[in-house]
Amino acid sequence: MQKQIRKLKQSNENGITLVALVVTIIVLLILAGVSISLVLGNNGVITKASTAVTENRKATVQEDIAMAWASCETDYLNEWTKNTSLVKSEYLSPDTIANKFNNQYLTGGQASNISREEDGSITGTYTSDDNNTNVDFIIESNGVVTITGEATLSPTIAELKEQYKDTDNTFSEKITITQKSDDGTKKQVTLPEGYHFAVDSGNTIDEGIVIVDSHDNEWVWVPVPTPSDLYAATTGDAKLFDGTTPYTKYSKSEIVGDITRNKPGDTSGDRVPREPDVLSSTSYDTTERLKTAGYNSAADIVTEYDTMIDSIEQYKGFYVGRYELNGTTTNPTVKKGGTVMGKTSWYDLAKACKSFSEESTTSGMIWGCQWDAMLDWIANYGDQKDITDSREWGNYSDSIGAAANNSGSKRTSGYNEAWKANNIYDVAGNAWEWTMEACGTFARANRGGHAGQRWSV
Repeated sequence: MQKQIRKLKQSNENGITLVALVVTIIVLLILAGVSISLVLGNNGVITKASTAVTENRKATVQEDIAMAWASCETDYLNEWTKNTSLVKSEYLSPDTIANKFNNQYLTGGQASNISREEDGSITGTYTSDDNNTNVDFIIESNGVVTITGEATLSPTIAELKEQYKDTDNTFSEKITITQKSDDGTKKQVTLPEGYHFAVDSGNTIDEGIVIVDSHDNEWVWVPVPTPSDLYAATTGDAKLFDGTTPYTKYSKSEIVGDITRNKPGDTSGDRVPREPDVLSSTSYDTTERLKTAGYNSAADIVTEYDTMIDSIEQYKGFYVGRYELNGTTTNPTVKKGGTVMGKTSWYDLAKACKSFSEESTTSGMIWGCQWDAMLDWIANYGDQKDITDSREWGNYSDSIGAAANNSGSKRTSGYNEAWKANNIYDVAGNAWEWTMEACGTFARANRGGHAGQRWSV
C-alpha cells in the first residue's frame, strides 16, 4: 500500500500537531532602475566585505576570459604557420570567437554579444554558469582583459557563508542570489536582513538553504520558479463560503500528483480542500474563534492569502520552518530537539504561527499550495525523495531502512537524520501538520501523516 504525505482531518480540535511555518519576505526598498535580484553592494547597499567578494569574482572572470582568448590566439598562430596570408581579424571573427569561447575554452561561463570595435578590441558579455555573475568585458588589442561598466555580481552561498561565518554577523541588507539547478532550472533565494546562516546550511538552493532568526529558530528556503503554477484568478463575482467575502485568487488542483481542490465556496465532494476559505458549520469559524486565530473576519484570511501569493511572485519562493512547531502556543519555537505540539486547536496554532514575524519578515501557518510546492521541490530536486511512499524518510510504524530507527511513535523535532528531505525535518510522519485549507463546512486539511499510521493514496 502506498503512502502519501497528505491527509485530511475532520476535526478542528482533536489529535493534531502543527504545521510548518512560512516566512514571507516583506519588500523594504525598491531600487529604481536596478534589478533587486542582481543587486549586491552598489552605492553602499552592502558592506565593504561584500565589495571584496565582488572584486575577487571579477578577477576570476578576467582570468577565465584571458585564458580563453589566449587559446583563440594560439589557434590563429597555428593556422598562420600553414598560411601566412591569414588575417587575424578575419580568422577570429565575432561568430568564431563566440563559438570557441562557449564550446571550447570558457571554463566557468558563457559569452554573448561578441563584437569587434574599430580599434581592433573585442567586446562582449560574460555570464557565469551559475548565473551569479553577469558582466561586460573588453579584450584590448594587446590581449589585456578589462571588466567594463557597472558589473552586476552576485556572490555564491559559499562566499557569503565565509563573509557571515560568525553567527552574530547577520545579513546587513536583504540579499538575493540566483542559481541554476542541474536541469538548468533557474532559482533564486532571498536572505532577509537580520538573519544568519545555519552552520549546516546547504551551499545550493536545492541542498536547502537554512537561515536562523534572532531567537535561533531555523528556516529553509523553498524555491518556486513559476509561482503561477500554484494559483489561479477568479472570473466574475466570486465569494467565499460565508457568501459575503469576495476573493480574486485561489489555489489550483493537482500541483503535485492527482490531489484536487475545489474553488472557494464549493463544499462538494468528500473532504475536498479549498483555499482561501472559511468554515460555516455552527461553532467553527465564528467571529470569536477567528479572533483567537488572529483574524477579525474572513476578509483577513483572503488578505493573508493574497499577501502570500504576492510575496512568492516577488521572491520566487518562501521560507518554511525547518522543524515542526515545538514549545507552547504562547512561546512557540522552530528548533531541533523540541517537544512537538499535539492535540491543540487549529485556532491556537494558527495564532502561534504568526508570532515569528520580525522587522524584515512576516509569518503564518502554511497554505496547502505551499505544502504542495515544497513536496514538488523535494520530489524533483536535491534529495529527490519519493512523496508517494515515504517509508524510507518518514517516521511511521512501518518505516524502513535508517528511517526505522526508533520510529513508530512521536519524537522530538529533528530526532532522526533519516527523517530529513532537502534540509527539512519530519515532513513525512511523526506528527500531523495543519494547513490553512478548508474542507467541507467543518474541517481543515492536515498533512504528513503521523508516527503510528500511514495512508494509502
